[in-house]
Amino acid sequence: MSRFYDLFQRKPVLGMLHLSGKHPVIQALDDLRIYEEGEVDGVIVENYHGTEEDVRHTLEAISRRTTPLKVGVNVLGSLELLLNSQRDLKLILSKSILSNLLA
Repeated sequence: MSRFYDLFQRKPVLGMLHLSGKHPVIQALDDLRIYEEGEVDGVIVENYHGTEEDVRHTLEAISRRTTPLKVGVNVLGSLELLLNSQRDLKLILSKSILSNLLA
């Protein structure tokens, strides 16, 4: 629990990036920009309306840009697709703030 409070220093406001629609990655990045402009402390990427592959592509897209927000991941169902290539995932995480959460 202290690791959580170390990340935020207070009760955070978290936004959800639900991956849905025809272009879930584009929608997630649009939503991320809205959250960055607001008073949100972090976001959680979730595949509730999408696939594990949508999560992977979204994390790749987020890792190519900078964001002041903390980014978490919630994958419903099998984690195997997301973690299939550990080498690739480490590359993605090393470029983003996610590496801080999973270190």
